[in-house]
Amino acid sequence: MWSPHRSSSLRSRKRRVALRAVYGVNRGGKLHWSDMDSQQQRNAAKRIRELDGLHLVAVAAPVPRRRQERARAKALHCLTLELHGYGVERLVMNRGSRR
Repeated sequence: MWSPHRSSSLRSRKRRVALRAVYGVNRGGKLHWSDMDSQQQRNAAKRIRELDGLHLVAVAAPVPRRRQERARAKALHCLTLELHGYGVERLVMNRGSRR
């Protein structure tokens, strides 16, 4: 049975496999730049560059604790405007756990 999302799903699976090669299947979880050493960061950037699609890099700076929520909201606003400019129609986000 053909599905319009099948090719997209297959591409997504290929991306997940490629990224798992960066952080290892035993680690589980997600790819966190700040948890990597410089060699792992270069490897991750290379793997991501090899994937098809649009790649954006978001860079954050420390924000005083009392301003974090406002800074987060402003960053998400700017991100959605930027993505809209690239024609992105769907944004999937997850909520990180507090440390």
